Amino acid sequence: MLIVAPTEYDASVAVAPLRGQVNEMVELVRTFLRPIVLTGRVTEGDIANAVREQQFDAFWFIGHATDTAVALSDKLLPVRALGQYLARAEVDWSYLNTCDSGAFVEQLQAIHAHDVYANIAAINDADATRNGVLLAQGIADAGRVQRAYHIAAAGRASSLRYFPSPNGAVVRDNPDLERRVERLERVVLGDTLLGAPSWLEQSRTIDKRLRRLEWSVALALLVMVVAVVIAFSSSRRPQTTVYVVTPTPTILYPEDWPR
Repeated sequence: MLIVAPTEYDASVAVAPLRGQVNEMVELVRTFLRPIVLTGRVTEGDIANAVREQQFDAFWFIGHATDTAVALSDKLLPVRALGQYLARAEVDWSYLNTCDSGAFVEQLQAIHAHDVYANIAAINDADATRNGVLLAQGIADAGRVQRAYHIAAAGRASSLRYFPSPNGAVVRDNPDLERRVERLERVVLGDTLLGAPSWLEQSRTIDKRLRRLEWSVALALLVMVVAVVIAFSSSRRPQTTVYVVTPTPTILYPEDWPR
């Protein structure tokens, strides 16, 4: 995950600094996740270097934005340029923790199709921090950003909204199908919340037991074969016949005595 959270702005950008609020949120998010964080003075070059060096599964922006750009320290970065960087990083989802960020989601997804979580109205610092912390904690606990979103966006007053990727809209637009997919994922991948083992883990356990059984059977067969060979060899051993020759005594009668 890459977090971009500028806290310092040049006068030309003309936005209010957010040092205290952003630092608090970043530290709270770090409690649950291990993101790469660009904060303080952040320029387009910093983002370019980050996405060039590695790929990220998620992008999280904290700061100011307009309906066409996000505010970096030295300039407003157009949504099109941001989308290009997200495409380069191959992110699966992004969270735009800014006011009215829902206004440019469609533009962003046109450049790089991915899931987006954004606000459809102005949001105060307390709500922005709360949403961010709940989302981070939910991801850490549940392992899925979609479940975390349902926790963070609970209640009709929340301005946080989910904008599914155009490539995944078929599943996301069907709540019943999505629930079935989630149940299947819990069966196959396990449920970290309930501590239930996954099907993959169970299959690996069964495979290990079968392998041990195979070795036991193979060893037993080997012992049987050796025993049969020994018995067969014993039955084929040549017999030794011993002949005992006893000399017959010669009897001389008187008439046979020599004269």
